[in-house]
Amino acid sequence: MNTKPRFRIYLVQILLTGVSLALALPVLAGAQASARGDQLSPSAADGILYVAKSGDGSDGLSWTTAYTDLQAALAEAVSGDQVWVARGVSTPGVDITDSFTLTAGVQLYGGFDPEAGADAFTERDWGAYPTVLSGDIEGNDTNTDGVVLTTTHIVGDNSYHVVMADGSSAPITGSTVLDGFTITAGQANSDDAPDYKGGGFYCNGSGAGGECSPSLVNVNFAGNLAKWGGAMFNDGADYGTSSPNLRDVNFAGNSA
Repeated sequence: MNTKPRFRIYLVQILLTGVSLALALPVLAGAQASARGDQLSPSAADGILYVAKSGDGSDGLSWTTAYTDLQAALAEAVSGDQVWVARGVSTPGVDITDSFTLTAGVQLYGGFDPEAGADAFTERDWGAYPTVLSGDIEGNDTNTDGVVLTTTHIVGDNSYHVVMADGSSAPITGSTVLDGFTITAGQANSDDAPDYKGGGFYCNGSGAGGECSPSLVNVNFAGNLAKWGGAMFNDGADYGTSSPNLRDVNFAGNSA
């Protein structure tokens, strides 16, 4: 029996469980504030959907008509699309089972601020214009600009997983991108699987033929709680694969 895939999974779980490297938001922001969008170029997109609190919510095809809810854009996006998200705090819904779910082949980019003139890809700056995905569905956690710095600041019920990706039936590969976001305040504290795994991000590649290996770039994980894998849990059980590609990713104040 080949045990190497499982060994890799367990090693990642150990490394990510309870990781807590810093507790200050300025450290998180400063680590990436100098990294500007003009240093990266997105791959060609079939379409771009825009999300901004200042949009009118009509069709998501421009900053003016941007969706005001990220979930609306995610529901419409298909493989090859990009979703551009303006600064601000977004929660996935009102129930603890609600999450932002990544779609295979869709690329999400944060760090825009059309009201400040940062409306093009080359002008985005995730340090200056933080784009926060939060599990604080009740809006009562202690936070700094929407970011929970430590799990002791979580109050009441939060989303089990702020972000999810399910590649157990259709593989999720590196063409699925999450770039320029802070993920915070997930609370995977259920007694039932998988809702005790990955408070910030649960990446499910379990089962034979399953794969969850998206690209995470310029992402901060802060103040996420779980029984297993506070910030992130990569699930490749039963001969599946879960191996996200992480670049310029910070972990701070997470616990398990």
